Amino acid sequence: MHLSLSLSLSLSLSLTHPLTQGAFSAAYLKYVNSYERALPFIRERFKVAKPSPLTTFIHEGERSAFCGNHSLSSFLVAPVQRVPRYILLLSVCIA
Repeated sequence: MHLSLSLSLSLSLSLTHPLTQGAFSAAYLKYVNSYERALPFIRERFKVAKPSPLTTFIHEGERSAFCGNHSLSSFLVAPVQRVPRYILLLSVCIA
């Protein structure tokens, strides 16, 4: 998968950087490693014939202007995409 390759490449390049050390790094890596398994689980959960109150709440939120009509999956992928970009940006600014 292209996402996995780009994630592993950017993460392997940035894991030694001081900004990625500590508790944030551990939490972020756990999130990224779980993301690819979680997304299909969430999609399957929303396909059920009788939606749960949580599913109904999330669907209503996705359609609201407050969320900018973005899906839950678009919010879940944001940390996966943005943190490597910020690390690269900061490394360019510092260099």
